[in-house]
Amino acid sequence: MNIFQILCVILFVGASATHLVFAFLEKELGRKISKGFIVLTLLVFALASKCNSWLIYLGLVLALIGDILLIFESRKIYFIVGACCFSITHILNFILVSKYLPERFNWLYFGIVILVGYLVVELIRPIIKNKMKKMAYPALAYLYIVLALIINIAIALISTHNYAFLIMLFGGAFFFTSDIILTIHTFVKQIKKGNFILMLFYVLGQSLIYIPLIMLLTK
Repeated sequence: MNIFQILCVILFVGASATHLVFAFLEKELGRKISKGFIVLTLLVFALASKCNSWLIYLGLVLALIGDILLIFESRKIYFIVGACCFSITHILNFILVSKYLPERFNWLYFGIVILVGYLVVELIRPIIKNKMKKMAYPALAYLYIVLALIINIAIALISTHNYAFLIMLFGGAFFFTSDIILTIHTFVKQIKKGNFILMLFYVLGQSLIYIPLIMLLTK
């Protein structure tokens, strides 16, 4: 890492810590104002890294929009549009990770993604459908996309033996966990310190996905 990248990581840690403190103390104004700076610092990190992939920038901008919209999670339309922004972000990351897969893995890989994603979504479908009613199918589609990204990263790790994908795999797992917590906290039952817990997993997820991915793309 160069000095500018290190400074951006420090800014990211500072922005994340500030937001988590506000979330833990349940200071709503501070939590809402500070939330957008988390992804914004990752966007600056990509610029400092001289990343030339427009998919990274588009994904981060959409994640930033999604973060802002999900501040108003009680309004369903904002929640849906925010989830759509994150869905596109995950699809863009899916495309970027796919570039590292050897051709011989293509058919096997798509088969595994479809099968495992379907089985997991089917496993949780009755619970989500019962609690979320009409919102269940968009939520299940979103979770399928996140799972597809995680499986994609796992296969990239197996096929390339590049440990950047191991870090990203943890990031994907953390991100998926934050989404599950957000769904429960918003639609099922309010969790004590729920915003703090889900944002802790979210921060870990975003950083462990994007920082290694940006570093890979700038090699």
